[in-house]
Amino acid sequence: MSKSVTHSFVLPDKAERLGLFGSVDPIQGDKPVLKEEMQDLQNSKNDFLFELQQVGIENLKYPIDVISVKSPVKVSSIGNFRLTTSLEREFKGINMSRLAEQLQYSRNEGLSDQITDLLRLTQRIAEQMYQQKSQRYVLVLKK
Repeated sequence: MSKSVTHSFVLPDKAERLGLFGSVDPIQGDKPVLKEEMQDLQNSKNDFLFELQQVGIENLKYPIDVISVKSPVKVSSIGNFRLTTSLEREFKGINMSRLAEQLQYSRNEGLSDQITDLLRLTQRIAEQMYQQKSQRYVLVLKK
């Protein structure tokens, strides 16, 4: 038998919510053009009212090697990926491009359809997105 858990809280007024989630006045003056000089808004910490169980990209078509016991042993194909992570309430969002970056990094390292390669990919995503829960889950799967 499962228990239903409900949470209740009072939302701030609309103006405060808009400011919290990105509707802010434009910045006056010169804006940075180099990545190193830009503020990482997605990783800025604050109380954003609630956490998300899943946020990410789905139906991402990407090359992957399929390993077979028959000849040919390795065949290139197209995988259909769903890359997600959770989002804790103190983070504003995620940079979804980091999910695709980790997929490309894994592809450069020889990504295949083998469980060990896919687990390595999820481990990298968990580390890149600072998801401790995901990291523990991936480590349990490796045993």
